[in-house]
Parts: sequence; structure tokens; C-alpha cells
Amino acid sequence: MEFWYALIALVAVILLFLQVCFFVKRAIAISKLKKQCKIEGYSICGTHPLWQWGRKQAKKCDFYIETEKELFSVKLFASARRGRLLVVCENNEYFFRRINVFFAFGSILRFYTDMSRRKFPQYDFSYKCTNKTKKTRNILLIYPAYNTPLYQPSLGGERELSVGDELNGIELHTLSSFIEDIKAKP
Repeated sequence: MEFWYALIALVAVILLFLQVCFFVKRAIAISKLKKQCKIEGYSICGTHPLWQWGRKQAKKCDFYIETEKELFSVKLFASARRGRLLVVCENNEYFFRRINVFFAFGSILRFYTDMSRRKFPQYDFSYKCTNKTKKTRNILLIYPAYNTPLYQPSLGGERELSVGDELNGIELHTLSSFIEDIKAKP
């Protein structure tokens, strides 16, 4: 009986550790973004009290970055576990592909399992937008992104998505590519 209590406690500690790692990574990412905005003289404005911890299923954008010429409307999207590939489909769906690794008889077996497909919500990138006169760019910020996202057309044949690719009017970015994008250009 003590074995099961110990096992449950161990699983709870591991899950808590994974959640803490996610929140620490997100906090580091937001601090890097704020630092870059401060260097460039841009303003960053959250749209709700917990904008740093945005969820992928929430339909409203999480924050805005206002530059001299543009307004970036950003929605945070997390791939919260290592070993998961984000696959974006042509019909406005996405799913995660889990990488399974087994060690057997001195060799490594590696195969992929597709998880259930989900529809992208219709994100409202104009939520609480104060400046509607500037050019607005809708950004889906994938962070943490452990692997390169894939694009799967309806006819098959996947390809890797490069940062800045636009799908359904939304630009996909990782943190590093987004920081490079908002840097002031001479």
C-alpha cells in the first residue's frame, strides 16, 4: 500500500515540476520580449490580467506591441512538452505528433503517433486594440517550441514551416524570430 502512495506522490511531483518549468520558461520569454521592447522604445500592452500565461484555446489575443509604423497583435501558443511536433493542417486544424522512443535488444526504435486533431479557434486579434490606424500584423507566437512546426496540405506531403510563414492570415513565429522581427531597422 505504501508503494502506491509513494508512486502517486512521485507522479504528482513530476507533474508539478513540468508545470513549474513551463511557467519559468514563459516568464523568461516575456522578460526577453519586454527588454527588447524597452531597448527599441516600443510599448507593450497586455489585453487581460494574466496575458503572460496565454492559452492556445483562448480566443482573444494576449498582448500588443506598438512600434512607430506597425502594431503587432500577438497570441501565445505553447507546445508544452518535449518530443511533440506541432503539425498545422491546411483546413485550419492542428495536432501534435508524439515521438515515441523505445530501447530494445541493443537498438533504438523510434516511431510517431498522431494525437487528436483540433480546430484553431477564430482568434480575435482586434480585442482591446487602441490604435486601429496603424498596419496590424497578427502573430501566433509559438513558445516554448521544441521542434520545427510542420505544415500538412490536404493532399499529403508535409513540409517544415519557416518562421514568418503566414497561414490563414496569421504569421507563425518563435520567440527568437519574433525578437529579430521587432528590432528597429535602420
